[in-house]
Amino acid sequence: MVVEVLCDFIGVHAYISSSWYDHINVSTWNYEAVQIYGTVEIMSDDELYNHLKKLTNKYEPSQQCPKTVEKMGKEFVKKEMKGALGIKIIPTEIKIKQKLSQNRDENNFKKIIENLEKSDFYMDKVMVKKMKKKASY
Repeated sequence: MVVEVLCDFIGVHAYISSSWYDHINVSTWNYEAVQIYGTVEIMSDDELYNHLKKLTNKYEPSQQCPKTVEKMGKEFVKKEMKGALGIKIIPTEIKIKQKLSQNRDENNFKKIIENLEKSDFYMDKVMVKKMKKKASY
């Protein structure tokens, strides 16, 4: 059986208040996202085990007391895997979406950047950098 899926991966995003415009409008959201359409395959036990091994080898070394799959023992990990299902997504189509207030005039675009620059949110700061790169003004 072939199962088709759509996966959304959200990147940088920021709330854009309607109070920042020089006219009446609704609030919105700026964002970057990737949409992947594809088919799903279930991983074999060996594939899942190797995936978990790679995953822990990547993220565990920075922990105070790293616990890798190897340290847990194959028998223990295989027993715990019974509660997990590993899947692979085979892409059939990839779409990249980017909404960075590109539909705004120069004045409102600059107001959005000014307000995002006042924010304490990390994502807002990253959004400003992306918007400035894209700016055609």
